Amino acid sequence: MAEKFSNIQVEKIISSTLYRAYDTAKIIRDKNYSGFDIEKWKELEENNWGKVSGMSKIPGKGGHQVAFEMGEGETPEKLIQRAKKVIERLGKLKENKILVVVHNSFYQ
Repeated sequence: MAEKFSNIQVEKIISSTLYRAYDTAKIIRDKNYSGFDIEKWKELEENNWGKVSGMSKIPGKGGHQVAFEMGEGETPEKLIQRAKKVIERLGKLKENKILVVVHNSFYQ
């Protein structure tokens, strides 16, 4: 994946605080943008599933569905609110070319 960024200019790198996204950001940075610090933003973390987090998958059901059925986790509305706040925060930065590394559930 890091090779895909070899011809892309970046002024800042921001990542979720969770290790999967942060490790991906480090691989991309080390291959293409040495010297850059990676800024960690907690609000970029994946959807909070509450007690369902880390549970084995239930055949035919996604984690979100199980979480909602159990009354656990972050609702889609709250995730959207959090994403809007991230967009506002990004808009206030002085840099224009920002690489943001997040989780699948966050950017969908």
